[in-house]
Amino acid sequence: MALGQLFFLVKRMGQAVNGKFSLEYLLNLLLNAGLIGHQQSLNLAAEYGAAFKNVKRAGTDGRAQPQSDPLDYVVSLKLPLIGAAEGRLVDDDVLAHLMAKDSGLPYLRVEQRELDIEYVTKLLPRSFAYRHLVLPLGLEGSVLKVGVRHPFYQAVLDDVRRVANLKIQPVILSQTNLRRLIGDIYAFNVSVKGATGLYQGGSSLGLEVSNLEQYVKLKNAAEISDDDQHIKNLVDLLFAEAFEGHASDIHLEPKRDHLLVRMRFDGILHDMYRLPVVIHSAIISRIKTISRLDIAERRRPQDGRIKIAHKEREAEIRVSTVPVAFGEKAVLRILNPEALFLDLKSMFFNPADYEKWSQFTSFPHGIILVSGPTGSGKTTTLYSTLRQLATPAVNVTTVEDPIEMIHEQFNQIAVQPKVGITFGSIIRTILRQDPDIIMVGEMRDK
Repeated sequence: MALGQLFFLVKRMGQAVNGKFSLEYLLNLLLNAGLIGHQQSLNLAAEYGAAFKNVKRAGTDGRAQPQSDPLDYVVSLKLPLIGAAEGRLVDDDVLAHLMAKDSGLPYLRVEQRELDIEYVTKLLPRSFAYRHLVLPLGLEGSVLKVGVRHPFYQAVLDDVRRVANLKIQPVILSQTNLRRLIGDIYAFNVSVKGATGLYQGGSSLGLEVSNLEQYVKLKNAAEISDDDQHIKNLVDLLFAEAFEGHASDIHLEPKRDHLLVRMRFDGILHDMYRLPVVIHSAIISRIKTISRLDIAERRRPQDGRIKIAHKEREAEIRVSTVPVAFGEKAVLRILNPEALFLDLKSMFFNPADYEKWSQFTSFPHGIILVSGPTGSGKTTTLYSTLRQLATPAVNVTTVEDPIEMIHEQFNQIAVQPKVGITFGSIIRTILRQDPDIIMVGEMRDK
């Protein structure tokens, strides 16, 4: 059967969701870009047609139904890209790039921090955004940018145009990016409104002070149910956004009439949200609870830690609170093991520096002093080096305040001045513990 005949068959079975959007269209894009072969495209079209002949039987014989959406179907096949790096597959990002290029529309990758959540959620109801996978991204002058997953959304864009009463500029986002944004911003908005209404009504949230979790599995937007406490949901969503966006720090800063949430990305702080000031105390109490701090103590600084799990990845968060003019400020430093333990060779831009560092760390005796400003990579350098040196043949002990990241190969000691464990006193004890390598986290006195 000729390719044109087969595509005609496919077009009838996998017809466009909106206008020309079909399996035929997607296969043509991949084929013309040289990312799949001619015979491969024939086989895919035939498989797609055969799959739909069995849809009715799938409901009775227990077999899974095929993806009815052409884009979902192509992504689910996990096709290797011809000529691409090994392991690169046809995913929704690849297809989004191709559709943007073909249609002449801009392609964007959008982060939640770039959106005005209040404006977006007021403009479109959640049900409409979910059903059509369409999302307003913001105004550029008098033009509203609207994210869509393919170029054939004319009817839906007409609806958005009528609601917004603005000119519309469609832009292509990957389906994954769109779904995550829609899920997160509407869930975040629901939690903020629910918590604000609860506190403005004078109710008590009744945070579970006795439930001092140290290991917290973060929820995503799909897992949050209506009967969950809004503050817990809000904190989970803040952590999840910071974790997915690779933020290094979260700052919760109380102001006179709002709570400012800022996050640090690539060394630069960004204003993220201005939350109602009435929920500030509840958010701080929730963070104190899961980091084992005293929620009743608001007059002095406190330090704690949380271990979180999100989408099969783990990280530790260092929590620091301090009283400021309008309440307690909290700064949460996210310690991602993937970022903290790196391959040493890849860390050094200059091969000569790497050789020098390797020479230093191979000496049997001596002291190496690592110094530099905040965020310069001191902790990453030390931990990555210790992980390389910590073989079964050596005894590695660290003294830290607090312990940055738990690692099973190290003997890690946290400074506790209340019980007499200071840097100076504990080092004397460590020297009686047959050490090979000692890492001292700070030098604060003689």
